[in-house]
Amino acid sequence: MSPKTRHKNIWNLPKFNTPAGLEEYRTWLTNLLMLFVVIVFPIVVVFSGSIFFQEEMYFLIILDAIIYFIISLIFFLKKESMPILSYIWLLLLYTILITFFVALGPHYIWAAWMVMAAVMAAFLFGLRGAVFAVILNILILIALYFTIDANNLAWANVFAEPFGKWVIFIINVSLITIVSTFPVAFLLKRLDISLKHEKNATETLSKETMELKKTIKRLKNIQKI
Repeated sequence: MSPKTRHKNIWNLPKFNTPAGLEEYRTWLTNLLMLFVVIVFPIVVVFSGSIFFQEEMYFLIILDAIIYFIISLIFFLKKESMPILSYIWLLLLYTILITFFVALGPHYIWAAWMVMAAVMAAFLFGLRGAVFAVILNILILIALYFTIDANNLAWANVFAEPFGKWVIFIINVSLITIVSTFPVAFLLKRLDISLKHEKNATETLSKETMELKKTIKRLKNIQKI
C-alpha cells in the first residue's frame, strides 16, 4: 500500500461503496478523537488551568501539558500503523483518571471518566477490553481507598463515612460500566462479522463480474470469426 493510499484510508472516512473492516473504522475514529482532543483540550486547560493555578495544583497543569504534547505528537506524526496506539490511549486516560481522583477526590464527574475509559477499552479491544476495564476500575477504586492519605481534604467526606458506602459506590460504578460496555463490545463483534461477510461477498462478486466480462468478450470475438 502506497503512502498516499495509507494517508487516505486513515484521515478520510472510507467510501460506503468500498469494502472496509472494523479495524479501518476504528483507526479513522481514533484519529478523529485525537483531532478533537488537539482542538478542544487547550480550551479546557485554559478554564481548568486557572483554577488549578489558584489552588497551587501545578502538577495537574504539567500533567495536562505532557498529555497534550503526547497526543499532538502522535496525531501530527500520523503513525497509523503504530501497534501500541490503543494501549497509549488507555494509559493516558487512566493516568488522567487516577491523578484527578487522588487530587480532587471521587466527586463531580470522575466516576463518569471511569465509565468512559471502559467504553474506550470496549471500543478498542472488544469484550476482553470491557472485562479488563471493569476489573481494573474495581481494583483502582479499592486501592485508592486504602492508599490515599487520610489527611487528603478531597477525600475527607469519603473517610468520614463507613467503608460499606464506598463498597456500594464501587458496585454502582461497576454495574453502570458493565451496562455501558458489554453491549458496545457485543455489537462491535457482530458488526465485525457482518463487515467481513460483506467484504468477502463484494470481492467474490467482483471476481465473478470480471470473469463474466472476459467470457462475454471471448464470445464476441468468436462471433466475429
